[in-house]
Formats: sequence, C-alpha cells, structure tokens
Amino acid sequence: MKAGSVGLVIAAAVVLGLVLGWNYLKGIRNPVLNGVHLLLGAGAFEGVALMMHGRSMLGEPLEGAESVGGSMGGLVLAMLGIAMLSGLIWALVRGQWRGGTSVLVAHAGVGTLVLLFFVIWAARF
Repeated sequence: MKAGSVGLVIAAAVVLGLVLGWNYLKGIRNPVLNGVHLLLGAGAFEGVALMMHGRSMLGEPLEGAESVGGSMGGLVLAMLGIAMLSGLIWALVRGQWRGGTSVLVAHAGVGTLVLLFFVIWAARF
C-alpha cells in the first residue's frame, strides 16, 4: 500500500500538532517542533498532490492510477491547504489578536479532518 507513506506523514503531523497544542495550553513553546510540524504538513501536501497525479511519494506509479484523482482527493488537498494557511495565520497573530485561539482550534479541526478524509480516500487503493 503505497498510499500508506502519505498517511503516515499526515498522521505524524496530526500527532505532533496535538503535542504542540498541549504544550501551548501549558505555556511551553518549542520552535523546532513547530518547524517539524510545518515540514510534515508540506510533505503531506506534496504527497497528496503526487497521489492525485497517480504517483507515490517515491515517484512510483500507483495501482489504479487512472482513477486516483477525483473530488475526494481534491477535497483532501484543499483542506490541507486550508490547514496550512490557518496555521500560518495563527503563527502571525497569536499574541496580537484575541481571536487567535479560535484560529488554532480551526487549524486543529481541519487537520484532523484531513487525516479522516485521507483514510477514506486512500482506502480505494
């Protein structure tokens, strides 16, 4: 299952996001973990984009590649983009705007939905 590597990257980003969220609630900041979280999200975005074009993260063709794209893959890719954008917005406004925590909650919710929808989409492979 070559879609599994993309799923692992998404799952790692979600788990690390949970750790970062817990640390945020305790008042702990770790910029290195934030950077790793960002890189995992970018890798997930690239992996889903490759899957939509019928390739794995290693560049190998996927079985059933002629029907890989579709609306569900586009939804996962769009939601990943929204999660990345909301994380960036939160990082920019976290100390200056009172609504910053709601942006963080939206970021976490969309990221978790990305994992759920990816699993549903990747189950076709």
